Amino acid sequence: MRAAPHKFVAITALAFALLAPVGPIALASREATKTKVTTFAAKVATVAKVAKGSKQRGRLFTAKQASHFIDHELVLRERNYFKAGVAWDAKTGMSLDAHPIDTLTGKLRGKPRFWSAASKESLHIILLLKALDGDQTAQRLLAPDPTKPASAVAAALDVLQRKINTYQRFDREHPGYGGFLPWYNIKNGTMTPDAAWRDKVPGLDNGQLAWSIYRAVDVLDRNGHTELADQYRAQLALMKQNVVRMFYDPTTKKMRTEVGLAAHRSPSENEYKNEQPNRFLDDPYEGLMLCHFADLMGDWSHHAEGKELIWQTPRRVPDVYKRGDKRITVVQGEKSSGHEDWGFLVLPYRDVPVADRLFLNEQTARTWHSATHGYSGLIAATNEPTALGAEAGGYLNTLGIPGISKDRVSRRRVFAPYAASSLALSHKRVFASWMKNMSEVPHMLTEYGMGESYSGGGKKIAPLLTWDGKALPLIAWMGGIGPEIAAQLKRDGLYKAFFARVKADYGKFDGMKIEGARLRPAAPPMQ
Repeated sequence: MRAAPHKFVAITALAFALLAPVGPIALASREATKTKVTTFAAKVATVAKVAKGSKQRGRLFTAKQASHFIDHELVLRERNYFKAGVAWDAKTGMSLDAHPIDTLTGKLRGKPRFWSAASKESLHIILLLKALDGDQTAQRLLAPDPTKPASAVAAALDVLQRKINTYQRFDREHPGYGGFLPWYNIKNGTMTPDAAWRDKVPGLDNGQLAWSIYRAVDVLDRNGHTELADQYRAQLALMKQNVVRMFYDPTTKKMRTEVGLAAHRSPSENEYKNEQPNRFLDDPYEGLMLCHFADLMGDWSHHAEGKELIWQTPRRVPDVYKRGDKRITVVQGEKSSGHEDWGFLVLPYRDVPVADRLFLNEQTARTWHSATHGYSGLIAATNEPTALGAEAGGYLNTLGIPGISKDRVSRRRVFAPYAASSLALSHKRVFASWMKNMSEVPHMLTEYGMGESYSGGGKKIAPLLTWDGKALPLIAWMGGIGPEIAAQLKRDGLYKAFFARVKADYGKFDGMKIEGARLRPAAPPMQ
């Protein structure tokens, strides 16, 4: 049935208002003039449905709407995940890698995975410190009694105490790890190395953990918990003492990705070796955090040359995202997966102007890629979605954005809510809008909060709840810890050295025109 003329005019005006998301407005309007009338009519019909009261996807949240969705609707569900026996072990205080979930019912399935890694520990510690430092979102998330957010403080202190006690016991029983953590198992209140990691330890995950331990010392000291602060200070001292000895490779003059070791020998008696001869922490992604930790706090007395040589080649490589006549300068990704920005959550990279500009550009490129393709979500490496009610699949580590990645990426349409995390550091309204959009996919929002990933419009869902998938977006919403780390580095006299390293690491952009600075991230498209 044909619409009356006055109704069509109103609907057409609404179409132009809603179909122009936050970034590719000009691009969308120019391309629209080239499309067939039938395509435009389909868009108008979609907007007409919105006008009649269907779900309003594609509209950018106001600041108030964004805060309400994340801090109330989402956090009230997510808090059910961040509990003992689900996300962490009650006896040891240690994080647990993931918990299976029945994607048909949204209920937990079976038992949690009683293994985990230093990367999950880093996230857990940050959340606990946020609650201790008074962050309201963190307190609502972790408080035993949701009506009393302040009860999160005592709960956080209890877990931090259990956690450091477990670390120290592990160090006594396995001194060869030098204060760092392998992938581990939890059984009967004890942490032991996972079978595959009894004689080696990863660098990337421990760089993340090292900065969380550094942050813990300051937060505990400032809040008057001096004895607990001293325990974390001792753990930090152990990591400082051994980071270069273990992870610096004097032959290649690079930092190792994995270190082979003898677990029961002390660091001074160990013969640490490179466990992956052709792989090093020489890229600008998460592993860079260990390089900065070693540079600023490690003992280089036996390898003085290495402190400079690990930085001899700038890691940040220029690339350009292209869409129509638009060009956006970015740092080339490995696969441009969302998790590659983890370091921006922790370290104050954005204090360096060129780093900040390129970080913002990356958010624009990532959202434009999904919005202009009509995708309902954002892309990142994630656990594989499976048929509803099925068991977990594998891990998809080739997902990313083609054209701005050095590695070949999969073009599978798999979307992960945590891929929006970095947006929360810079564009909270856009972040919340994408999170809301993904939450509306069938079976993605449960009593435990957001699901891990999906494909096929919700026909397939990853049947797991993970630390990466759940903690990263929330910590980013809280602002990360970059500003706090900056203040701490300044007090410790390390900030200028850090700033200089970061600036130099962007050296390949010197004198280069940064394109796309006036463009903005895109809101999710109409579905």
